[in-house]
Amino acid sequence: MNGKFHLYHSALNTLLQGGYGDMTVSPFTCTLLSASYIPDLQNQSHWSDIMGFEIEGGSYAPAAMSATDLIQDETLIGWGSHVIDFGPNATIPAAKYMAILAGTPSALENADPLLGYMDLNINGGTVMSKNAAFAIIPPKDGWFTISK
Repeated sequence: MNGKFHLYHSALNTLLQGGYGDMTVSPFTCTLLSASYIPDLQNQSHWSDIMGFEIEGGSYAPAAMSATDLIQDETLIGWGSHVIDFGPNATIPAAKYMAILAGTPSALENADPLLGYMDLNINGGTVMSKNAAFAIIPPKDGWFTISK
């Protein structure tokens, strides 16, 4: 069972200052992190702060976020995406967290700003896949929401 998506503190500043650009068309990447990663919402703000914890091996590669969009109703506005799909026959080593950051998967740079992270298994332990489908389903209201 996935946990809640947490925004890095710097992400709110970047968001309010327009640093992500139009979030419905700007490139975003989902990366998977090992259990040795320790989230620090206050002090982690760029890819360089977490890149050493990215998992390696198998068929894993960072995934492009597709069809990002704003989700609105009378009480909130959220930012969502399609399912993040790592493939139908994916071999994914043990991962504990997923992180979303601005940037293109094949060209991530140290200064790319982080958006947020999510624990992939709030019951403890990690998740993995061996030659099986591996996907992360976004919350129905979006990865994060702001009340109106």
